[in-house]
Amino acid sequence: MRGRTNKTGSNCALQRIAARWRFRKTRTGAVGQLALTASVGRHTGGGPGRFLSISTSDRSLTAYSTRRSIMTKKSLLLGLSLVVAAGLGYTAGSEKAGTITAAQELEWREMRPGSPLKIATLWGDRSTGEYAMLLKMPAGFVSPIHAHTGDYHAVSVTGTWRHSFEGGEARELPPGSYVFQPGMGMHGDACVGPEDCIQLIHQYVKFDFIPKQ
Repeated sequence: MRGRTNKTGSNCALQRIAARWRFRKTRTGAVGQLALTASVGRHTGGGPGRFLSISTSDRSLTAYSTRRSIMTKKSLLLGLSLVVAAGLGYTAGSEKAGTITAAQELEWREMRPGSPLKIATLWGDRSTGEYAMLLKMPAGFVSPIHAHTGDYHAVSVTGTWRHSFEGGEARELPPGSYVFQPGMGMHGDACVGPEDCIQLIHQYVKFDFIPKQ
């Protein structure tokens, strides 16, 4: 009876260990995170009976927990960074006021005293750095070959604008046409036809005019 009772107790213990193993395996989501060794042998006391030796290795569990903790901290830091960045962006953006300027409200002035060219600054300051402006050329105007230190982007707004690269292509451009002019590249401009020409010009650097020598 004693041997049967011990055998039954051992089986129950094995079942409990198996249940714990399944529970741990489900929690960790990985096979082999907990190592169990079960063996049946004689009791050291000398009498008939069985004993259960259980060896556990929780090194992998510790490593898993550490990695999980690090990943959680990184996720929290990333989330916090995104929230802060969004908040700063919203704050900076909320301080800016929108601007609407009708065509008749533009302030035109001579590019230089006595120049037939007129400009209306849209944003920035062309004497110090990045800017955008509208440039108006009277019908029949022809500029000498020249260059600028920085690149510029331009869009034809009204009239027929003729732009030419020295030694290269020359085209007559209707409204809506686009030109990219590289810095230090010699080029020419003219307003052909009966209507004044207006271009939208944008530069990331200050404006200058370098005539061909």
